[in-house]
Amino acid sequence: MVGCIDADKASAINALKMGLSLTVVPGGVMGQAHTRYGEAGMYVRKRKGFCKIALEHGCDIVPVYIFGETLLYRDIPILRPISIFLAKNLRIGVPAAFGGLFLLPFRPEKGMVA
Repeated sequence: MVGCIDADKASAINALKMGLSLTVVPGGVMGQAHTRYGEAGMYVRKRKGFCKIALEHGCDIVPVYIFGETLLYRDIPILRPISIFLAKNLRIGVPAAFGGLFLLPFRPEKGMVA
């Protein structure tokens, strides 16, 4: 089964009780809002509850990091404060970035490694 669920504690626990595996992207909308072209980084300051849930339910944690993802879109620095404001106050992600053709990503020169 592939799909999306709410990113809250109750939904994660219910999914684990049903025997499903979870993929968690801990950066969320704040990670997106702080992304800068060509600079790798993670926004996980207050996003560690998923580790506690996994340990409480005996689940394995498999860390994955994708190198080169910040080369897919060019950010628009002047719009970053608006994106951060929306992420902090409304908890929605509005990317301040553009890709190659409309919203399609650029092809990174160095490739991507997961």
